[in-house]
Amino acid sequence: MTHPLRVASFTVLFLAAPLAAGCSDGRPGSDKPGTPAMMEYGTGQHISSKLGGFFGPATWIQPTNQNSIDCNYPIQYNVITTGVTVTAVDRFDETNDGAIGSVYVQDTVPNPPVYSGMSLFEPGYSPPDLRVFPGNVLDVTGPYEEYQGPSSGSFAECQTLPQLGGSASFRFDGTVPEPVVIKPDDLNSYDSARQYLGMLVKVVGVSISGSPSSSSGRYSAPVFVDSGNAWAISNELFDVSCHANLAQGEQFASVTGIVTYFYSFQLAPRSLADFEMPNGGALPDMGKNCSD
Repeated sequence: MTHPLRVASFTVLFLAAPLAAGCSDGRPGSDKPGTPAMMEYGTGQHISSKLGGFFGPATWIQPTNQNSIDCNYPIQYNVITTGVTVTAVDRFDETNDGAIGSVYVQDTVPNPPVYSGMSLFEPGYSPPDLRVFPGNVLDVTGPYEEYQGPSSGSFAECQTLPQLGGSASFRFDGTVPEPVVIKPDDLNSYDSARQYLGMLVKVVGVSISGSPSSSSGRYSAPVFVDSGNAWAISNELFDVSCHANLAQGEQFASVTGIVTYFYSFQLAPRSLADFEMPNGGALPDMGKNCSD
């Protein structure tokens, strides 16, 4: 989801290279994925601090500071991040106001640790007709910041939304990584959920705990956790309310999606296939005249 009050723009640059006869050119949308020799991912920073990167625990959080006054926020600074894989691209305009374009990336490593995901907002492309797709591997150079919330109201308790901007270059076509498996309670607080922000996760044992709601096109279905309703399934990446009947009491073996945050945590499925029924079957498509 791209909030209209805060975006960080960046440019994606395609770096052309000579092609061997009969090989795919490795561009987004080409027939076959193309990878460079020896799967070179670059030597820049990772997102995850556990891999020598820059994203980690929020040591500035103040649980008693509901108005987020005099918070010790970290400063913005530039990073050079190489070899991150696109896990999702937001092309669903749930609010019908052009709020699309968010790109979610993740460290390209086997079994990625926590703090491996990040969101890129409202990218501009060069050439203008270049479009990135899930599985593309990118390099990103630019500002990393902990966004404090819109001018209309800061996030409570000095909470922040990490984001990355700047200039990105296409490296090659790869594959979307397997989701990290977590439990519903892993998203029940800022401290426990922040480590999965921007990551592709598979939440096992999901139960819808209340009636879904919709406001200005944004759809939210609350999920049961032991401590209460702390997060929800959202329609940031596709039209959940049109395709799925997420009634109160509905249970799923798992729901897969991107972990997002804006005042609260959400899980954004990418398609109907991200819902797994208790019997292992697929969730029936309820969609009629859906906008996506």
